[in-house]
Amino acid sequence: MASSKDELKSGGRDDRLSGPKRMRHREEEHIRKAMLADARDACPEARAAYVECAKGRTITVAWYCKGLFREFNECLKHHTSDEELARRMEAARAAAR
Repeated sequence: MASSKDELKSGGRDDRLSGPKRMRHREEEHIRKAMLADARDACPEARAAYVECAKGRTITVAWYCKGLFREFNECLKHHTSDEELARRMEAARAAAR
């Protein structure tokens, strides 16, 4: 009698655990940070120009470097889209299987 009870318990547990897996928030955040770091590395010219403009400035950086910031931000947008994040998440899920 005890073995059939254990089988039922085991079968229910397997059903619960075999469903679609959701990534932990920590793993999702790690993938997002890696994507942002890769995006910054993919835009070295725009980044360098903005950094050079911003050196030695505090509040005035918003006015003096606005065009460079927009250029850098546009470059980042191409590498940090929702589609790119979804692609990276799916790749991480496939690698975990």
